[in-house]
Amino acid sequence: MVLTERVLDLDADHLDVALRVSLGLPDSSLIAHPLLDLMLIGVASPDYLRTLPPLRRPADLEAHRIVFMGATRGRLSIALQRVDGRRGAVEVRLQSAIAASNLLFTKEVALAGGGIAFVPTVIVAREIADGRLVRVLASYSQPGSQLYLVHSGGRFMPAKVRVFRDFMLEAFGVKGRRGPSPS
Repeated sequence: MVLTERVLDLDADHLDVALRVSLGLPDSSLIAHPLLDLMLIGVASPDYLRTLPPLRRPADLEAHRIVFMGATRGRLSIALQRVDGRRGAVEVRLQSAIAASNLLFTKEVALAGGGIAFVPTVIVAREIADGRLVRVLASYSQPGSQLYLVHSGGRFMPAKVRVFRDFMLEAFGVKGRRGPSPS
């Protein structure tokens, strides 16, 4: 197992499969199975929220410290969509207080009271459930990336890759399967 934030070449790095997080994958000979939608939500610690103005609409974010994942420090426009599907996206231009390249660090900054972080729901579900983080602007989410299972294509897929692929698709509740199947 190799854990990295770099995109590795499956053949050159002698890897059978990869899990990749991306807004979209480039065209390639690889087969990609979308496993999970990583919708981003705004979260903050209760202590952080106690000391600042309440959040009622996206524009209220401008009065808060924002923690961004993957963004460089500075102003950034984000599009927030209503979770009920009404109206189009609302674009808000925000100043990042902290920019990080690691989701877990971003979550830890929010837990420590460093500001509002926009992170995938799956990363903070436990902390929201136990009250250590609070979802802000619960009527809105930010379209996120997808988690993909990626592997080489071809007629002669090794059994270990096919079994792992099928296990992952079942574990994530993905219906059907794409790519070569056993004969």
